[in-house]
Amino acid sequence: MRVTFFTAVMNIEIGSIPGRGDQISDRIFVTTDKDILRDLLTPQTLEAIGGLEHSFLQTAPAIIYSQKEASEEFEWFDYLGGCLREVKTFFNVMWLGKDNAADSELGFLTYARRLVQSTHSSSIAARYVMADGSRSVISFSRKELQEIRAFYRAWLAAAQIVDVRSYDMLEPDDTGRTMRAFYWIQAGRSASGMGERVACFCTAMESLFASSSSELAHQLAERMAVFVSADPQERKSIYRQVKRAYNVRSKIVHGDAFKREKSDQIRTVSLECDELLRRAFQKSISDNEAYSALEGDNDGLDQYFLQLLFSS
Repeated sequence: MRVTFFTAVMNIEIGSIPGRGDQISDRIFVTTDKDILRDLLTPQTLEAIGGLEHSFLQTAPAIIYSQKEASEEFEWFDYLGGCLREVKTFFNVMWLGKDNAADSELGFLTYARRLVQSTHSSSIAARYVMADGSRSVISFSRKELQEIRAFYRAWLAAAQIVDVRSYDMLEPDDTGRTMRAFYWIQAGRSASGMGERVACFCTAMESLFASSSSELAHQLAERMAVFVSADPQERKSIYRQVKRAYNVRSKIVHGDAFKREKSDQIRTVSLECDELLRRAFQKSISDNEAYSALEGDNDGLDQYFLQLLFSS
């Protein structure tokens, strides 16, 4: 039985990806070629999704879809949920390339079982914004998406993820530092307020780098600085940026109010945290020694940062 999933991409521009498109995972493809909709949408499916959704699909910058064989006994709800999780996780990993608000709304699943056509829809509630609070349209070339796809596959393999749930579930007993930090980054990207976003970004830094609770702000500022840069002057700047972020975080989590005229300053802090975390994640994925230290125990992490601090 052929099972078809599809959803529209939002809030980004994408370079031409013709034909069947590029494969994201075992069952998911992305394409900008709207001719694919002729293969995805039967007359019964068109009637089920309605004219507004059809128009939205036609004008979307890209379509993410899959067509796979499934047994007659498959559970549509689980299958559709799995596809939506893969799509959301791919959007999350796109953040590793550059800040963006790529997203999707409704995802559809359609199939014919014993000559009866069925169509279902569902969505995942998380909605992402950029670090400055906007949903500006950001452009991605096909090459950039292919690089992100490589990150996506390396990320899932390194984290040994079988069922893609990382964007919305946190299981401390079996989740490493990088995945816990990634969770808090996505929580920040979907936060409703700028202060909450900064607080989540700071928690992401804690998840990555903290090995004790004493002098936490100093520890994180120092470790972020030496982790992402080898330049002494830039390290000083990064140290100050993280300390500023922790001042904002402290006020937010303790219930203080910010004056309205401070909003631009908090937005700047959010942008700084976003960029620093992206650089940290890019290094953690590409540097085996860094990744091993982050995923190891506290003693090993302390030794790793001592070496960074006192190396030339």
